[in-house]
Order: sequence, then structure tokens, then C-alpha cells
Amino acid sequence: MVEQEKIQRTLRLLLLLSGRKTYTISELAEMLSTTNRTIYRYLETFREVGFQVERINGRYSIDKVSPRYKELSSLLYFSPEEAYVLSRALDIIDDGNPVKQQLVEKLYSLYEARNVAATIVKKANSEIVTNLVDAISSGMQVILKDYHSSNSNSIGDRLVEPFGFTYNFLSVWCYDPVSGLNKVFKTSRVGSVIITGSKWLHQKHHKMGHLDHFRVAGYQTQRVCIELNLRAANLLKEEYPLAETALIQNNDGSYVYEADVSNFEGVGRFVLGLPQDVKVVGSQDFIDFLAEKVMWQSQCVKSAAKVDGF
Repeated sequence: MVEQEKIQRTLRLLLLLSGRKTYTISELAEMLSTTNRTIYRYLETFREVGFQVERINGRYSIDKVSPRYKELSSLLYFSPEEAYVLSRALDIIDDGNPVKQQLVEKLYSLYEARNVAATIVKKANSEIVTNLVDAISSGMQVILKDYHSSNSNSIGDRLVEPFGFTYNFLSVWCYDPVSGLNKVFKTSRVGSVIITGSKWLHQKHHKMGHLDHFRVAGYQTQRVCIELNLRAANLLKEEYPLAETALIQNNDGSYVYEADVSNFEGVGRFVLGLPQDVKVVGSQDFIDFLAEKVMWQSQCVKSAAKVDGF
């Protein structure tokens, strides 16, 4: 097992150094969960087998003219025909499907992010995603033009610093200088992306949070546990495919879903939509949250009835 981990670490380091970005020794050590000394040993090994390791201003990469790099790149290259077949195959898989996510992660680890995006993202959204990939790779601020925000119920432009994606490029993590917060923006709600040419100014504040199975982002998690009948379990898997990874079937045919969520909003909407099919097992905080929602909905119904004259 130790030997396998060494091989995996070596391959990952090689792929990182073969990409478009450059890294410091400390960054590589942190990404690979190892020490600076170990990274130096790997770099020396790469040089010994024929790779030309470049160091510019303390940042490392593999020289693209290296003969060994050309051999490596031939393994990572998709021909136009291969890319077309792959994109057609991935396109029929639902964006939230965990199998698609696993395939994307493997492609991402082997292939340049821009090419992965262009291969798997739907054509209508590909330019937006590839522009975001380019901005992240070069550390640039962008303007998200005509962003359709559900939270503010408005359409507007956002100046942000994009720094990472959620699964399958569905959303992008960005730092918002105006609010001073890291936020998640759905790529499908972006009209277009303008790369400003200005470098990141707040990189030390960039931090990805937790994205739960209901596609809600946050930095603190809360545990929920619900029991579902077959109908509810099927709907959960259809609407939120990644939730299937936390589903366990009981002997009586019912199911239990237990997982950490970013907040109760996403899972709460699902539960309140199926009151006869879902039973909340825990936590008490979640039960209290649902009770408040039910009370609020009841008050809204009464208010509407008064307006209508009932």
C-alpha cells in the first residue's frame, strides 16, 4: 500500500508540473501531503530520467521541449474524433451523477483543465466555463456579465476572483471583493465572462467550502438523518444523484439518508415537498427548522385566504 501511494504521488506530481501552472516547493508539498524534502527528491528523479525541470522565480514546472514531456503529452492527448465521442458519451449522463463526476475527476487529473471543460460541458455553456478555467489558471479577476441571482432576485454584473469549480463545472467558487465573502456562482446563470486582465488581489482569502448533495454551499456543516419510502428514495436519487452515496436500504424496504449538509435549506425543501413519504430521524435542530418553515407557510396561506375574502 505504501508503494502504491508513492507511485500515485509521483504520477500526480508529474501531471501537476506538466500543466499550465507553476508551483513553489511548499505548494507542491501541501497538495501532495508530503514534505519539501520529498518534493526535492522527486524533482531530482525526474531530472535523472530525462525531464527538464524548470525553476523560475522559485516556481517549478517541466519544460515543454523536454523529450520526455513529448512522450508524456502523447499519452494525455485526445484526437478530435476521440474528444467528440467522449463528449457525446458524457453528455447523456446527468450532471449530478457520481459516475460522471468520477470520470471527470480522472480526466481532470490527466488532462489540461481547459480541454476537460471543452470536452464535457454542454456547448451552450462551454465558452463561459473555458474562460473561467483560463482566468483561474492565470490568476485573473473576471466580470460575470448578466448573472441571474436567485438570492437577490436580480440580474447584474459581478466583479469576482474565480478560484475553483464544483463537480462537473456546474458552479464556480469565487471571492467577491464587495462583500468580502467567498461565494458559489452557477455557471448556467452567467451571461458571459470577461477576463479583466487584473490579477487577483485577495488570494489569501480564497477558500472553498462544503457543497452538499443538495448543491448548497457553506463553511459549516450540520448532520441530518431522514427515513424515506421507496418513492421518496427514487425521487431523491433522480433530483440529487450524489445523494445516493449516502443512502442505505433497510430490511423492510425503506431507506435511510444520513449526511452532512451545508445548511438545512436544500434538504428542507426536499423533505417539505414529501411530507407523507419522509420521516425526520435527526437532528433536533433540523426538526425545529422544519417546524418554523411549516408555521411560516401556514401563516402565508391564512394571509392569502384573507386577501381573497375567504
